Amino acid sequence: MSSQIINTCNISLDVDIMFWGKMLEMFRPIEVKEIITKSSYKSCDLDQLRTWLLKKRMDELLPLVTDVMNRSVDESVVSLCLK
Repeated sequence: MSSQIINTCNISLDVDIMFWGKMLEMFRPIEVKEIITKSSYKSCDLDQLRTWLLKKRMDELLPLVTDVMNRSVDESVVSLCLK
């Protein structure tokens, strides 16, 4: 399993870049749409964007959500504000 060291905010993190034994690949919009569609409507108060709203406005938000997911895969980092 490969890993790399990423220095974020002067903190070194050992980041695992493998997922279920294989390298993560970029998401296509159709894959992201399928993930969103299959997601339950449950949410918690910490969620910035409710699932029902994401599903309702999926066509407008899909490019943005896909980009965020792909940047996370490409950089091997998920922004703290998105966790």
